[in-house]
Amino acid sequence: MRYLLLHWLLYAFPKPLGDLGTTLLRLPATLFGSDSVPSWVHRANHAWSQWAEKPREWWEGALTWLQHQNMTFGAEMIHTSTIRSDTCAAWTRVAYIAAIAAFLTTIWTLIDRRGPDHPRSGHPRLGRWLHLGARWYLALYMLEYAWPKFVGSQFSHPTIQQLTWEVGDLTPSGVLWRFMGNSATYSFLGGLGELAGFALLLHRRTALLGAGVTTLVMANVCAFNWLYDVPLKQFSTHLVLIAIGLIAPFRHRLWSVLWRNDHAAPVDLRVTRSRWLGWPLLVTGTVWALAACYHVGSAQIRWRLNADRTTHAIPALYGLWRVESMVVDGNRLPSTDVARWRDVAIDRGNRVWIRTRTGRSFGYRYDEDLDTMTIALTPTSGNTPAFEWQVERGIVIRKAFHPAPRRPEDFRTMVDVERDALTFRGEWQGRAIEVRTVKKTFNYDRDPSLITEWPKSGR
Repeated sequence: MRYLLLHWLLYAFPKPLGDLGTTLLRLPATLFGSDSVPSWVHRANHAWSQWAEKPREWWEGALTWLQHQNMTFGAEMIHTSTIRSDTCAAWTRVAYIAAIAAFLTTIWTLIDRRGPDHPRSGHPRLGRWLHLGARWYLALYMLEYAWPKFVGSQFSHPTIQQLTWEVGDLTPSGVLWRFMGNSATYSFLGGLGELAGFALLLHRRTALLGAGVTTLVMANVCAFNWLYDVPLKQFSTHLVLIAIGLIAPFRHRLWSVLWRNDHAAPVDLRVTRSRWLGWPLLVTGTVWALAACYHVGSAQIRWRLNADRTTHAIPALYGLWRVESMVVDGNRLPSTDVARWRDVAIDRGNRVWIRTRTGRSFGYRYDEDLDTMTIALTPTSGNTPAFEWQVERGIVIRKAFHPAPRRPEDFRTMVDVERDALTFRGEWQGRAIEVRTVKKTFNYDRDPSLITEWPKSGR
């Protein structure tokens, strides 16, 4: 227990204590408005935030000094804005935390030697405080994990540009982000599990269930991080180990109930039996939990509302439009002409990019006016002025693979299907153009089917 306490303090400090001060100091401004709060509250919040950053700065300074002393196992200490990523500095920090905690545990054990008339008590009260602190530490991170999944800020639906990347060029973490982004429901259910872990970990009576739920949820996250090379391996592993550690006090009870099918005595996790201390802890914890939910949730909702107007905005003409014909200055370009376009993509975030047959891309900011059927394109670089195109919408019939094959021969059968079509007319790079396009459909966006006679994939 001594080692676990020291390791957790060195790894987690100042969270959750730092979060407690930040959350409660921000609460008056949230309730009464920023202008109604005395200036000393803002100064206190700023000072507390600076104090909460000190441990990270101390670690950075210590690791830099250790590098100069050639005591970082030959690794270069490159410091980033987070100590949770799998950087050399983060792994070296964990190695030194383990060594320092082991050394201090040895010293503590030697100092705490007692005679035969005074056997070691094992510090049960200190263990209960450790359990409380670790529970809240883990619960706060479960809240931070959960909210982004509810609003789509962690795994968003891929853009057209991402959908047209070759699968072989994706990193393993890129593959993970793409398939997670394909199912908002799966992400939402994962967020529910993390939110349940947060709520259950807050109170000692539901601590065992919360630790069990969190262990399962974070084991899944940890597996993703390790198997898909997401650079949060050591952090997610710590969260899983903390969740398992929170189950440890219940090990005898679980063995008795689950294996021996016998009665088991309850586990007392109360940090105090005094009402004068218990009630303030309960009130502070309740206010803290509610305020944390509000602050994290409102920040994510604000992000979502802003993203819907900017990076995640979906234009009415959204889609990947494959070029079927292109006329430049009255001359029809053959399909083999290198100047001929291959795609016009009207993408999320009000962006347009044009790709030629050679793979060269041109990007523009995009505005549409469906009343006049015009679109305005503004180059993303340089001082080139914006220009407008006329757009004509239509429907065309094209041959395509059977959209709902039921028999083996259907996979090779071409059928007539309707496709949306757009025709762009205007000027581009000083030349008059007319581009006829047909919208591409992605199998990636295909809805799940209850009945699949021939479960083939890949087309």
